Amino acid sequence: MKIFGKPKNKWGWGRIIGLVLMGLVLVWIPLSAILRAVGEVPWMMWSGYQDFTFARAFEMLVLPFLVVFIGGWMEEQDARIAAEQSAHVESEQTRAAHRREAIRHFHASLNAVLEQHGDPMQVNQQIAEILQSILPGLDGKGRGEVLHHLHEKGLLAGAESTVRLDGLDFSGAEIQRAHLEGANLAGINLTRAKLEGAHLAKTRLAGANLTRAFLRHADLRGAVLTGSNLKHANLRDTSLEGADLRNACLEDASFIQANLKDCILSEFPSPVQTAPDPGGAGEPACGAGSLDEAILVDAILPDGRKVTNAKGREYLHSKEFGDLVDRL
Repeated sequence: MKIFGKPKNKWGWGRIIGLVLMGLVLVWIPLSAILRAVGEVPWMMWSGYQDFTFARAFEMLVLPFLVVFIGGWMEEQDARIAAEQSAHVESEQTRAAHRREAIRHFHASLNAVLEQHGDPMQVNQQIAEILQSILPGLDGKGRGEVLHHLHEKGLLAGAESTVRLDGLDFSGAEIQRAHLEGANLAGINLTRAKLEGAHLAKTRLAGANLTRAFLRHADLRGAVLTGSNLKHANLRDTSLEGADLRNACLEDASFIQANLKDCILSEFPSPVQTAPDPGGAGEPACGAGSLDEAILVDAILPDGRKVTNAKGREYLHSKEFGDLVDRL
């Protein structure tokens, strides 16, 4: 913390004012001593110099010292935060510029391939090569834009779509509230993707990796999620009515107030989840398409029942404990 120097913000001006007050007190100490030595000075009687002592000087120095100390500390903190915010904004602007340039290059490359009107398999291979080259350099927003653009071009429509995304890395993609209805996203990697409010009705996500994906408020009605990985995915308030979840990994997936009516599952949970069967069946393996390992809180099951299972109750208890700690 610098005591002297130009002020960096409003707290710095407080520090300067404190230094000025301290300076005035320090000047007044010898001046009052001189006045007392001279004797009575009528025109200075108002200052009380005759009763001024070192103890009183110390008391007068306490307040400006605190102003200097607190003002200097707050000045440094504000300056540090401002510098971090400025660096963040600059970094965001750099990423945005890089993203715009990469997306522009992607559009040009994609249009060039589509204008060739070549063999569909060859076109798919060329587009896959373009995606493999561009995706590693894109942030989440950029990956989301690429995915949305492919859908708008009609390249992801139907089971035999022009572009197949099997194994392509769209992890962290941000496509919130995007319209991707009916898209073929089979085998895609959407780990930690932000898909809040996305329209994914009748989308093919068979074999997709949706680990820790944020699917809150998403529309997945009639979606094909067979063999997909939804481990730790957030599906709160998500509509999965009529979706196919056979052989999907649902371990710790959060179905909080989710709608699973008419959903197709490999296994069906009981109304009240209990401990694993002591006879040796054990817990279902990940990929069994069972809700037993998911977190169910007021979730509507395929038969219309609203269920909160054991993991759901554990979640509610931990949330209550967390809220209590936050209030302390």
